[in-house]
Order: sequence, then structure tokens, then C-alpha cells
Amino acid sequence: MLNVIYYWEDADKMNAYAKTKYGIYGLSFYLPQNPVRKRINKKQLLARVKDTLDVIVHHGLEVLDRDGNVNMKKVNNAEARRFWMDKDWKKKVDTVRKFIEIKEINESEAKLLGIIDK
Repeated sequence: MLNVIYYWEDADKMNAYAKTKYGIYGLSFYLPQNPVRKRINKKQLLARVKDTLDVIVHHGLEVLDRDGNVNMKKVNNAEARRFWMDKDWKKKVDTVRKFIEIKEINESEAKLLGIIDK
């Protein structure tokens, strides 16, 4: 299974979202004018979305609240159990991260994919 993170920029923000069978998860960051700051923010944004995707792939519904949002308390509990009880924890995390693709799209493609409202 290949997981895709869709990344695009609009007038004032950078966006990264991933579609899973449980829903659409992602973040938006302010788009700075400074190119160095922009590169740093993009890296941080993609890292946070990768972390969220990793947690959802490994734990599924267990870490979601009743509204379908990621519940950090449930994530911490699930990750603690996984860290202590799964000797292959690091290998599994690395494997999932290898199969995450970053795909740069534009705003109209995001609308077609159903990530944002039309």
C-alpha cells in the first residue's frame, strides 16, 4: 500500500494532506516570503503529516476520537504500548515511511481529489 501526501501552496498558506480509509488528515502552515523559512516550514509541515499518517496506518480507529480526529492521548497510549511490546517497532515505522510519497499538486487538483471544498 502506497500512501500519498498531497502538497500544494495557495496565496497565503502551504498545505499537506493525506487521504486514508478513515478520512482526510492534514495541516496548513502560513506561507512565508523568505525562501529559507519557507523551506524549513515545508519540511516541518510534511514531517508532521507523515507522523500523523504513520500513527493512523499502525493504529487505525484506535487513535481516533468519536468525531474522527486524531486524539493525542490515545496516540501516546498506543505508541507507548507499541514501543515496549513490539520488538520490530522501529523497522515497521521505517517501512511505512519508505512507502509515503509526497505529490505536489495545485489547488484545482486538490478540489478534484475531494481534499478541499469546491
